[in-house]
Amino acid sequence: MGDGAGLEEAPVGDVAHAAAAHHARNLLVDFAIRWADRHQPEADVLWIGLETVGVSVLAVAQWFGGVLVYRMGMRVSTTEGAGTERG
Repeated sequence: MGDGAGLEEAPVGDVAHAAAAHHARNLLVDFAIRWADRHQPEADVLWIGLETVGVSVLAVAQWFGGVLVYRMGMRVSTTEGAGTERG
């Protein structure tokens, strides 16, 4: 796991479409959850806590992504056949 196996066969359009669909579903779920609170003048403590947790998870994920790319060298190759050999 983590070697990117199978990603080189996926067409870029399919990956972009899947990412867009994922973001659209997230937006719709967020909209549905927040619909009842749309007229409140102040945010509930629950929403502030959920936003804090979400931002924290994203920050940690970005840090791990930086570690993978810059420290471990797990980069995407743009050259045909590059990265197939391990040494």
